[in-house]
Amino acid sequence: NGYAEALADPQTRHLQLVQPITLPGGHRTRTVACPVWLDGAPVPMATALPGLGEDTERLRAARGEVEHGRLRGRSHHSTIE
Repeated sequence: NGYAEALADPQTRHLQLVQPITLPGGHRTRTVACPVWLDGAPVPMATALPGLGEDTERLRAARGEVEHGRLRGRSHHSTIE
């Protein structure tokens, strides 16, 4: 079975494993959700995904990697090896 067959399988639908998502650019598709339920409910998942690089600065700041618009110890022109 391929991905399309797995999404179309009646058991997959019965288990509520097929969830709609919106990709960057507004394209809507379906994907497989987390099969684990907590307290009798499915684990929530993001239904709208960020575009490439959209959250980079926020995530780096949250990890303490960004200081005043630059990576700690590197200029924005440096490459990371």
